[in-house]
Amino acid sequence: MEVEISNLENDFVRCVPFYVVPSITNLTPSTRLNVDISKLPEGINLADPNFWKPNKIDALIGADLLFEMLKPNKFHLMNSSIILQETIFGYIVGGKYEISSSNEQFCGLLLESEDINKTAKFLEY
Repeated sequence: MEVEISNLENDFVRCVPFYVVPSITNLTPSTRLNVDISKLPEGINLADPNFWKPNKIDALIGADLLFEMLKPNKFHLMNSSIILQETIFGYIVGGKYEISSSNEQFCGLLLESEDINKTAKFLEY
């Protein structure tokens, strides 16, 4: 199905193909992150203000669209490998976060769109 996506300002609008699958991955992050949002740099508008809570992934975007969404600003949080990257939707959070009490492992896989059924079966496993 074709879906129109846009940011709140409507200065970024794209019509993109979406494939409907029961789930993309497990809850992400796998455990609640111990993050103090009040310590973020001033003026940071997060694309997902609840990024630290485990939640389902609603959509997976391709690299072609991702690079159109990125803006130049990014911040490295002090004493961590966490990066805040500005996008047209607000800042996204990425990087390595150590969770010492979790034994859960995750393996990610990216395939071409014609293999979507195989991907869905893999993710259900």
